[in-house]
Order: sequence, then C-alpha cells, then structure tokens
Amino acid sequence: MGCYWRCSSVIEKKRTYDLEKIEQVEQVAVRYNPLTLLVAGGAIAAAFIIQLWLDSMIIGAMAGFLIFSLSGIVRWKEQMACLPKA
Repeated sequence: MGCYWRCSSVIEKKRTYDLEKIEQVEQVAVRYNPLTLLVAGGAIAAAFIIQLWLDSMIIGAMAGFLIFSLSGIVRWKEQMACLPKA
C-alpha cells in the first residue's frame, strides 16, 4: 500500500517543458518534389497490391523497396541504414 501512494504521487506530478528549446532541436526543413511523392505513392500502392495478390507481406515489402531503390529515391549508400545487418 505504501508503494502505491509513493508511485501515484510521482505520476500526478506536473511536468513543465521548455517548448522553445524543443522546437529548435526538432525543427527539420525538408522539401519534397512531386516526383519523389509520386514514386513513394506508387511504391506503397504496389507493395499493398502485391501483398494482397500473393498473400505475402515479405514479397510486397521487397517490391516496394525495389521500386524505391531503382527510382533512386533511396540511394545505395543509404540502404545499409535501412536494412539491418544479419
């Protein structure tokens, strides 16, 4: 019972954050061109359709990633960060 009272007082404690500092750190300015958005939409649609057609999530995901790779949106050097090393 004593632990419950100590834990509940910690949970109810009001937290204050400096939003100005958070906005400075998290501010990311990225511009997308229409071709990138079109290829991304096509890759997502193709992955979804292939997953439903073949009933295989892995093959659908591979197809979507292949479209990203061949279109040049995901560069070859950046792909190693996307795929875990086995």
